Amino acid sequence: MDAAMPVRLRNCRSFLLVLFCIVGLSPLVLLEIRPAPAGEKVLQQESTAPAPRIDPRIFGLNIPQGKIRPGEKKRVVTTDEAGKAVVALVHARVGKNGIVMLPDGKLVSRTPGEASATQRPFVPLSHDETARALQLDKKLAHLTLRKTKHYVFLYNTSPEFADMTRRILESLLPGVTGYLKNMALEVHEPIVPLVVIMFRTKREYQNFQRMPPGVVAYYNTVSNHVVLTEETSIEKLNRELGNQQSISTIAHEGSHQILHNIGVQQRLSVWPMWISEGFAEYLSPTSFGKRMRWKGAGKVNDLRMFEIEQYRKDRPAGTGAGQLVEHTVGAARLSSTGYATAWALTYHLARSQKKSYATYIRNLSRIGPLQGSIQTDKASMIAENKRLFAKHFGSDFAEIEAQVLKRLDHLPYNDPFAEWPHFVTLLNYGKRGNQRQADLFHSSRMAVKWAENQIQKLPKDKQVSAEYDVVRFPDRNTAQIYLKRWLRRRVK
Repeated sequence: MDAAMPVRLRNCRSFLLVLFCIVGLSPLVLLEIRPAPAGEKVLQQESTAPAPRIDPRIFGLNIPQGKIRPGEKKRVVTTDEAGKAVVALVHARVGKNGIVMLPDGKLVSRTPGEASATQRPFVPLSHDETARALQLDKKLAHLTLRKTKHYVFLYNTSPEFADMTRRILESLLPGVTGYLKNMALEVHEPIVPLVVIMFRTKREYQNFQRMPPGVVAYYNTVSNHVVLTEETSIEKLNRELGNQQSISTIAHEGSHQILHNIGVQQRLSVWPMWISEGFAEYLSPTSFGKRMRWKGAGKVNDLRMFEIEQYRKDRPAGTGAGQLVEHTVGAARLSSTGYATAWALTYHLARSQKKSYATYIRNLSRIGPLQGSIQTDKASMIAENKRLFAKHFGSDFAEIEAQVLKRLDHLPYNDPFAEWPHFVTLLNYGKRGNQRQADLFHSSRMAVKWAENQIQKLPKDKQVSAEYDVVRFPDRNTAQIYLKRWLRRRVK
């Protein structure tokens, strides 16, 4: 995919519902802009002093790079997408140009000739006005409209899917806001109605905005919309699994939208990838089964626990201590395992280093539009992100990783795939095969790989005698019962 896409993406991979997001920014530089006193033009000639900068064009905002300063809630008169004169908020100044927020919440670029300073108040669109403006788009005109206290939903999905989305998001917003207040973070109500667009089919979803294959949802920081599709590859194979994927996706992308609209993460700002995605995962755990719902901020994220469990069992022999956490913290992009690790690291630090963690989030919330660390090395690592992490939490990645894994070992965990087939690997070794190990897995491939990895870790004399079997069971509970009995069984 294009590394410059101005969206947060949720990608679905493998039959086991491995979900991950991809957001990448090119290694560009940052800049700032001087605000104008009242009565002067808000957008004016930039200073010639050099400054690091992020090119706004990577977000699809068609203005050149320039020195950046915050908008400071200045107001300008400009035109909206329909050509109507409106009062907009200056989000950021970029050289002699600017990025402004229209009354519908969208960010657009404006030149000095397209905007002039005003003392008139900024008046956001109402829910009704937002809905009418959205339905002017031919791609959205046929969708059903539903308004709630904070949201405007447009959809042609099944009624069950639309209702599930509404319930999750309307409970998520006050819950997340309350949690962040308890962290002593400054938050406010969303200024504009939050828009969620849901398509029944992948074709409609892709026609609205082309996405890479497998991407089933995203939050667009420029339009301020969450867009998703009900139809997924997993949903076609198993309806319940598809719903599990969807509820997790809805809560994750909804968390991104909330953080960008209540004053915690400034739109167009660039946070370290691990905390941007780890924090969203931390805020959005969901439960499955008959009563699929948002569990509450900071609760155990079963999908991410599942992912970590699989990684630990599948981890190649010889992987360096601390490597998992260090790579996650410095990564410009995250793999599926990286997203799970980011959640686990967030979960651990939010409990073990509460004050440092809250301070870290508060510092990140001060990062302004088109600001953040994006310079990568040859390994696609961002050194500044690791330096910032070490400043708040320490640099002993091996010790931190050990603490994270130890905490996970004691967490209550509901396997989201408990009713699916499981495989138990039975490993015997020693002179008479009287030494044994066993574990359970969700696929036969992982079961075999684990056995081979474990054998490699044995002394050479025991490797020769090592043997293993893989046994299939209809569900996790049955597999666990057999595994425990086998380990207790005495070898004759």
